Amino acid sequence: RELWHGISRYRYPVLISLLAIPCLDFVALAMIRYHAVSLADCVMKVIQPSFLYFTVFAVSALWISLFSANSERPSHLLRRRRRRTVYVERIVHTCIVCLFLVLYNLFWGLFLGSFFSTSFINWGELNSIYYQSLLKLNRDATLFQVVLKAALANWLAFLAIHAMAFLADALCKNKIAGYIFMIFAAGWNTAGFFLPLITG
Repeated sequence: RELWHGISRYRYPVLISLLAIPCLDFVALAMIRYHAVSLADCVMKVIQPSFLYFTVFAVSALWISLFSANSERPSHLLRRRRRRTVYVERIVHTCIVCLFLVLYNLFWGLFLGSFFSTSFINWGELNSIYYQSLLKLNRDATLFQVVLKAALANWLAFLAIHAMAFLADALCKNKIAGYIFMIFAAGWNTAGFFLPLITG
């Protein structure tokens, strides 16, 4: 209920960000310049770290900051009585927000990718983007596996970064420390740390 209250309170930033994600996904997919594009390639494009961490992750940071500010209101703290209850709520809200945004981004990647792709997955062919990028074939991968691994890896990555940012915030008693950590971690993951977990 508190999460829904936070969404209602900040409905305009939430709505704008929800509209921005599919628009940015479309731009990213439109930039693919290759003739043999598969739907799996489109998924990989919208979760590419250099794209994901400056779009979807930024939206998750915005949402969680807004909802956290809402939970810090005196009236909310008085209803909860114990500080630990507020922290548990923040953890649950973070899990839900990160999962929703990761799946939301993947949904639009799959939906819009269906207009740009010619097959579900072609990573076992020599003319595929996968082979041209990595110089190896992957005949065992399926689209379902790619989507599942992408969802799980990015959800866990988002959670890990937000959890460490919360910890930095709590230890330093300063929200700026949490933001600095998030920027550093996003930059680190932009190097493609989670990409091998998905592509195999």
